[in-house]
Amino acid sequence: MRYIDALIVLFYSQGQVNLLGVLSLAIMAATGSQIANVPITIAALLYFVWAWASFAVGPWWRRLLAALLTLIAGQAINGAIVYAAFHLLR
Repeated sequence: MRYIDALIVLFYSQGQVNLLGVLSLAIMAATGSQIANVPITIAALLYFVWAWASFAVGPWWRRLLAALLTLIAGQAINGAIVYAAFHLLR
């Protein structure tokens, strides 16, 4: 597995998760309920794990572990980018 391929999968799938996050916010705004976003949030997390697990190689447990670690890394990177953007725009 090449590092650049892994980064491409990470950024593409994180972008898809961000789009699902926007959908989640729109649903919460439309319904006025914070619990309305739970199905979208679960779908986004499952998509992210599936995207990485389908890309990774090796036995199923290694692919699942890589997917979960990538999910954590992707959220940390995304959080850092959002924090930096808000900090710079302040």
